[in-house]
Amino acid sequence: RLNVISGTLPSFSLGSGTGQEVQTENVTVAEGGVAEITCRLHQYDGSIVVIQNPARQTLFFNGTRALKDERFQLEEFSPRRVRIRLSDARLEDEGGYFCQLYTEDTHHQIATLTVLVAPENPVVEVREQAVEGGEVELSCLVPRSRPAAVLRWYRDRKELKGTQVLPSARPSQIRWNRGNESLPERAEAVGETLTLPGLVSADNGTYTCEAANKHGHARALYVLVVYGEGGACQAWGRGGAGYRA
Repeated sequence: RLNVISGTLPSFSLGSGTGQEVQTENVTVAEGGVAEITCRLHQYDGSIVVIQNPARQTLFFNGTRALKDERFQLEEFSPRRVRIRLSDARLEDEGGYFCQLYTEDTHHQIATLTVLVAPENPVVEVREQAVEGGEVELSCLVPRSRPAAVLRWYRDRKELKGTQVLPSARPSQIRWNRGNESLPERAEAVGETLTLPGLVSADNGTYTCEAANKHGHARALYVLVVYGEGGACQAWGRGGAGYRA
């Protein structure tokens, strides 16, 4: 999936009075998707054109492959443009791709590739045992999710009162629910953490943490069992299925 996120960047005039120009565009793509990186040429006179990746490794030299990464394919090499296609885009592919024209003076333009990531399956962590009359905190941790977004907590699909909105580089939104039942009135959500104070046996149940951004969503389940004071606590959690848009 290809999506240009900015207009054409300012172009450079190359050489002494040659009038040659090269232009690029920034590109964004979902992880695992396909991106096209284009260098537009103006008044091209046959000079050498080199395309390099963010590590400054040469991908193509005048239309000839230089790097053995078959995910990069040369789609077009003409007097008007050089266009390469990247399949199965990965986070490590992100960065600036250099379009260079070698004339009397060497100049370049950079096309910035941004790779977006759907949330990975979250993990629910608990810091203490769930004992009646005590307090428990459930933390929903999402290993990866891009772009940076906002965390919100929900109860029965409604945002919890007092929820603190926090910027985050991980999930876009986090939503908690307890099967077909409402979350306890005492539940407090701040950022990634759901706190249940004054535990009672009625708090037993399966809690679901859901993380989402516009590229997909994922969820994790946590079964909480509250025992009497001095008793044992049993709980288990697992990640659930993820979905990519």
